[in-house]
Formats: sequence, structure tokens, C-alpha cells
Amino acid sequence: MLLTLDRDFGRLAAATRSHAGAIVLRPRDANQQMIVEFAIRAIGLAADVDMSNRVAIFEEERVRIRPPLTLVTPKDQA
Repeated sequence: MLLTLDRDFGRLAAATRSHAGAIVLRPRDANQQMIVEFAIRAIGLAADVDMSNRVAIFEEERVRIRPPLTLVTPKDQA
């Protein structure tokens, strides 16, 4: 898993066929405190979601994950 502020790296990871996952942090203010807060939230996301071959773009108001996650209903798990 890679956390980065580099938007171009997110594009590169999206084009790569197999990787552990990448999270692009896009804080409004790039001060150290905001970056640390974003990183902590992103690590929490990575613990709950299979990020293999996915790129997550982390913004203050939203998180976009590419390719999108699919919902699994309890019926589908049986």
C-alpha cells in the first residue's frame, strides 16, 4: 500500500495491472497536521477495504475508489 500526495503517481498506479493499492491524499491545505490526519483516515480505509489493484483519491469531502467497489448482499455471500 502506498500513500502519496503526487497525483501523477495515482494515474501511474491506475494504469498498472497488479499492485497492492495506492491512496492519493488531496488535502485542501498541505500543512503537516492536515496531511497526518488524512493519512490516518486513509490507513483506516485500507484496513476495511481490499485495496488490491485499486486507487483511492482522498479529499476532505469524499473518497473516490477506482475501480469502484461492488456491494455484496447477505444473500450473495451464502
